[in-house]
Amino acid sequence: LMTASSAPKWTLLEDAVLCAVIHERGSNWKLASDALRVGLTCGQTEGHPREASKCKSRFEELLAQHCVPPASRLPGSLPPHPQAPLVT
Repeated sequence: LMTASSAPKWTLLEDAVLCAVIHERGSNWKLASDALRVGLTCGQTEGHPREASKCKSRFEELLAQHCVPPASRLPGSLPPHPQAPLVT
């Protein structure tokens, strides 16, 4: 049984793949998990198999660290792209 403290750290490449999948396909955590697994199988990414729930947690962690504080987001929504035009 693996605990949170013993879980392998996410690599920068895994973070990039996760963010790219979510950016392109929305918050489909199973798809993100599958994309990371396929990358590992094909030798295209370094890292470890990640469950869908772990992908969601990691993405939310990345958002909190680098983008928008969670309290200011609507549930299930992503912040607008910084270069996206404002719609009025």
